[in-house]
Amino acid sequence: QASPCRFMLATFVTTMAENAGKTHEIAGPTAADASETDLEAAPGRNANKALDLVAQQATHAHCMMPPRTSLFLMCYCSGLALVNLVVILPTGPQYARGMGASDAEYGLAVGIIPLAALLGIVLNQWMLKRLHMTLKETLLVLAVGSIAANLLYASDGVVQSRYLLFCSRCVTGIFNGFNLAPMYISLTVGTQRRAEVSFYFSAAATLSLAVGPALASGINFMMLNVFTSHNAVWNASTAPGYCMALVYVFYMAKVSAFFQDLSVDVTAPP
Repeated sequence: QASPCRFMLATFVTTMAENAGKTHEIAGPTAADASETDLEAAPGRNANKALDLVAQQATHAHCMMPPRTSLFLMCYCSGLALVNLVVILPTGPQYARGMGASDAEYGLAVGIIPLAALLGIVLNQWMLKRLHMTLKETLLVLAVGSIAANLLYASDGVVQSRYLLFCSRCVTGIFNGFNLAPMYISLTVGTQRRAEVSFYFSAAATLSLAVGPALASGINFMMLNVFTSHNAVWNASTAPGYCMALVYVFYMAKVSAFFQDLSVDVTAPP
């Protein structure tokens, strides 16, 4: 009688164990099994999150744009440099002849600005990377130099020296800062918008070459019809120098008030 009882008990235990196994397969893993699975999958999820973060940062870097006011002031700086180059063209020949310079010497005075601008590029990079000046400080220094150059040009109406004319145009070229706007665009504009912004910069530069002679002609018209009292200090030939000096004073005020500076680590990386 004992043997049948033990057989029935063993059969019951075996059946319960099989039913428990089937229930586990249907219900899925237990809490302990799920925690073990989560621990095994955690490194993969962290890696995916890191990849998503890198992708978001890369997208932001491709599409990033600087503050519009700062970008405008940088393009404005290059535009002023070109206006300063051509503003003397309508009245410059007569001005040069008055101080004994030939047409060839006047042409040299005009063409010396791009040559002096090569020295200006060296000066800009020296201020940014050797002296560790910020971009705003560099712009202000260049504006001060441009003001001095235009005042030298205007004062030559009194001095009547062709050498001072050459000197003033050399200083104009050294402090023009034309190369800073492309550098700023490359540092602050993402690759997806860089071609667009470069197009705007080129359009502004081309427009400046037309604004310069038009401004000089307007000043000449005002000198002939409004400011009729002329002398060696204030006349149609010296007025462009004084006007451009005043324009750079206003530009300094705008840069001081509205330009959002870049970190020195950006403009002069170690």
